[in-house]
Amino acid sequence: MMGDAIDDIADITRDLREVVWRSVNLGVDDAHWCYRLHYFHWGRHMRELALYLHARQFG
Repeated sequence: MMGDAIDDIADITRDLREVVWRSVNLGVDDAHWCYRLHYFHWGRHMRELALYLHARQFG
């Protein structure tokens, strides 16, 4: 489902942008903490997106 894939990309982007912001503004340690904290969320979206793309590519 294309809408779900777009939602996955948006959520992944949002979470990783926060990591970059924290790295620039609060430091690498805080960014690393945020990366690990949000991995549960964006990692799931990444997996769902990979499954969707695989299904589109290979049917």
